[in-house]
Amino acid sequence: NFWIKRSFRHFSMSIKKSGVYTRTGDKGKTSLYNGERKPKTDKTFETLGLIDELNSQIGFAKEQCLVTLTNTTGEKFSEHGQLEHIQSRLMDICSHVATPRDSAKGEGDKKVYTTFDDDHISQLEAWIDEHDSTLDPLKNFIIPGGGLGSASLHLCRTSCRTAERSMFHLIEDGKVDENVGKYINRLSDYFFVLSRVMSKKCGIQDSIYISQKKKAFLEKEKEKKEKEEAKE
Repeated sequence: NFWIKRSFRHFSMSIKKSGVYTRTGDKGKTSLYNGERKPKTDKTFETLGLIDELNSQIGFAKEQCLVTLTNTTGEKFSEHGQLEHIQSRLMDICSHVATPRDSAKGEGDKKVYTTFDDDHISQLEAWIDEHDSTLDPLKNFIIPGGGLGSASLHLCRTSCRTAERSMFHLIEDGKVDENVGKYINRLSDYFFVLSRVMSKKCGIQDSIYISQKKKAFLEKEKEKKEKEEAKE
């Protein structure tokens, strides 16, 4: 143990400490961008964590769609750039959430509040309209799936809904701009439409939701038709 500790001490002294860890949050508190320290259980950090989780989920879906299309059709995933743009906007949202509207003035006259432009919402809506125009109109609920790429985008959609619920606690408390809530709400719609686009690109039809009652009815109708055909 002595030699192990000695070797470790020598190794530690020869390498510069990484800036990745600070140890300042070891007691369960961390800082906002304005320098204010709060418990990690605070709603603000819960929301930031959910946005980070969503961003990582988008990163996975982005690569999954790329691989899926390459392996199935050889087609490029043309929406790759859109997803990267969205990931950057989510980083902007994290900055916005971490500098609450009601926060005190930061140290050294540091800016403590960031805005979120409604142009970002308009951009999402334009993409939704563009993608939706290539799809057949929906007449039924659909079941998540439709291939690996589509399924990964459905996960982004549901992660987005989770983040949205947490975000609206902060909006209701006056800490976050309403534009952020609108953007996150629209973003889940974007992922829904894009998931259908991915299914179509892969040649997979939407899986239509059929209630148990309707399923029983269809089975009876099928059985009735088969009996009539047998008589003929």
